[in-house]
Amino acid sequence: MISKIKLENFSTFENVTLECSSQINIIVGENSCGKTQILKAAYVLGKAVALKNAGETDESIQKQIKKSLLGLFKPRSRRVGGVVNRVSSGNCRVAIADSYGTASEILIEEIKSLDVNISIEEKFDGDKGVFIPTKEVLTLLPALDSKVVEEKHLHSLFDETVVDLCLAFLKNKTLDERELLKNDQRLGNVLKQLCKNIE
Repeated sequence: MISKIKLENFSTFENVTLECSSQINIIVGENSCGKTQILKAAYVLGKAVALKNAGETDESIQKQIKKSLLGLFKPRSRRVGGVVNRVSSGNCRVAIADSYGTASEILIEEIKSLDVNISIEEKFDGDKGVFIPTKEVLTLLPALDSKVVEEKHLHSLFDETVVDLCLAFLKNKTLDERELLKNDQRLGNVLKQLCKNIE
């Protein structure tokens, strides 16, 4: 669980720290003020933690997170330094802390940077999250599943959160509805409402 998100010289933020609740957190703000940037920053760090927990090497994590930063934020310069706040001077840092206060971070030294430095504490209590974009994404599933459209083309057209979610849908096996209801009867109301809404 994330207890804190800290952004320094990142995107539109010069210095912001968000204390997170152990319950539900809601981020509210004007259009284009950076709400999605905050969520994507936490998402990419969660991805780094998941890679570390899966036993990936530091070099592999650096490479994959660099690719994720480019895929999530799509900086015009096509460098990870493109996510650095242009107004401020100094290093760009994205950090999250778990419920025990253990922090992990991504550091980008300057706007011209091509690489990232990632520091993940061994005991970090976290996992890769799921980012559900506001766009409708399910129509991409057949294209990904059939391999008619290459994954690299989808990455160039869509933000990485969209492709990641579709791949997660395709990778995980379908669960039996009866088994789900047996494990958690509250889902019965949710399924009824979903069926009603989508007719």
